[in-house]
Amino acid sequence: MYSIKKCEDIDIEQFIFKLPKKFNNKYISSVLLDDKTSFIQLKDVRTLSGFYNTEGKYKIDIILDDENYYNFFMNLEMLCIHRVHQHYPKWFGVDSDSETLDSSFISFLKLKGMETILTLPIELDDDEFECEVYNSKKQRVSCNSVKQNDIISLIIRFNGIQFYRNKFATYWSISQIKINEEKEKEPENIGLGKLEKNIYHFIESSSDSESSDDDDNNEDYLQEHEYIVEKLIESYKTKELLNNIN
Repeated sequence: MYSIKKCEDIDIEQFIFKLPKKFNNKYISSVLLDDKTSFIQLKDVRTLSGFYNTEGKYKIDIILDDENYYNFFMNLEMLCIHRVHQHYPKWFGVDSDSETLDSSFISFLKLKGMETILTLPIELDDDEFECEVYNSKKQRVSCNSVKQNDIISLIIRFNGIQFYRNKFATYWSISQIKINEEKEKEPENIGLGKLEKNIYHFIESSSDSESSDDDDNNEDYLQEHEYIVEKLIESYKTKELLNNIN
């Protein structure tokens, strides 16, 4: 079972961390929210990088200029550190002092100038990206479509806490990315008494045009949510060229 929630609607204190189990060469303390796997939605964030490769691993950098998002990830990392302090002797059968545990934590958050950056890993399966990318029209597009400074929305999975070589960190996976159309800003200082030139100013009736940017419309949101859920649980039987890495 799983749930998808907006980041701002999640109470991190409700995350339940389970006994770590060995997976490949590391231990994972998986996490549940309301007894379900937790998928978290972020909306309209800017990627500083697009996808990039460092030391054979693909990542993406997200700018957390929304205070709610910044507080969520900062507090969640602090919660993970606190839970490891609480449960380490029980989980691993050995004691560890606070200073050692604190210094063993690897944060996915970093500062670049005045901006806080969240770095998220991109999981691979047979050299193909595990995440799916969609455009603003809900059409599947190539993973190479995600570019530097794009405004995107994401659905990410919080897998829990991973332990590896005396280090531990939060464990994230990206499930879906949507590339959003950047909304045009109102021009400044147009001038009094004049219409801006080379722009169509006629007001059309509501039947002549449709608004595709009304994110506050509940019905539209629910339809989009259902669409995303359906795509999340769909199991692809064949490899998708869209997920190939160029």
